[in-house]
Amino acid sequence: MSFWTRLFGDSDTVREIVSGAKAGIDMAIYTEEERAIAAKDVLEFRLRYMEATNPQNVARRAIALLIVGLWAVLVLIGVLAWPVSEAFSTHVFRVLDEVVNQPASLIVAFYFLTHVVRSAKKAR
Repeated sequence: MSFWTRLFGDSDTVREIVSGAKAGIDMAIYTEEERAIAAKDVLEFRLRYMEATNPQNVARRAIALLIVGLWAVLVLIGVLAWPVSEAFSTHVFRVLDEVVNQPASLIVAFYFLTHVVRSAKKAR
């Protein structure tokens, strides 16, 4: 057995080492064509996701309206109850702060802030 055969093994092993090195070098360089293909794949995934989740839009909007409506009703109750019972009004605002404000804020941000950010990005 020669030194090279002991070092690398048979010719199949050498082929695997060379093909692995070529693949590693190819993956290290990210070309514009590969970026375009990746962007196309992301767009196709987003379109498929939107199609798959389309039936949930009505339910999402109903939940959003329910939570934002609850927030608005609690604010109205808290403001209107202030002259009658300050303790009750304080309790209503505490419930708003501890339970309702965060989900309502997230919903408002999801439905309105994302639109504003996208519009600002397009305006650049």
